[in-house]
Amino acid sequence: MPSVLKYIASLPSRMQPARHKVWPSDHYRTADTTFVGRMPNNTPYCQTIMYYTLEKGYRYTPESHAHNQVLQNIISTQLLNVLRVEHSDVYAPSCILTDGLLPVSRMKFNIMFTCDPTQRERIAKDVDRLMHDMAHGDLITQELIDSYIKQRERDKQPDGEKRREQEIDALINRELYGFAMDESDLSYIRSVTPASLKAHLRRLLKKGNLHIGYLTTE
Repeated sequence: MPSVLKYIASLPSRMQPARHKVWPSDHYRTADTTFVGRMPNNTPYCQTIMYYTLEKGYRYTPESHAHNQVLQNIISTQLLNVLRVEHSDVYAPSCILTDGLLPVSRMKFNIMFTCDPTQRERIAKDVDRLMHDMAHGDLITQELIDSYIKQRERDKQPDGEKRREQEIDALINRELYGFAMDESDLSYIRSVTPASLKAHLRRLLKKGNLHIGYLTTE
């Protein structure tokens, strides 16, 4: 039987509510948490999302935004070059950063990947170790920062739709924070150094929390 038919046959006959956990609004005061949701599937599968969140004491500024943009790029690079090289059972890792969100100013890294369900805890620990190695070791280099700056310089002239999105974001930032963030202005990014970026990451790891969610067949 083709896999698609096996998948259709495995679906429940009646709709079932999705199981999920809602983090409380003051979750920066709670202990680090882990949530596991199990799903039916005809092949082993695990989707993992790791939230590194800093809310208490975080202020959204042009400097913090620039550090977050550079850090997101470098973490994505390291996930590919370190994590996937070390482990063949990690698939499609990615990193997304959000910052400056209401009702409170916060920075949140969402690190997402799929992997062998039986190895999910080990791999999640390796991701956490990688973050600390970046904060305290020599994985963050000036070469990586310069590479990101060159990439931004090449992308400095966005198309019409992207330019419109940037104009809207600038207006929102002006209303919320009193300043407009011009994504074409790279002066703040050029001021980022390996030392300042490591200090920024250490603050996230020290004062933030780690929440891990697994959606797995195991």
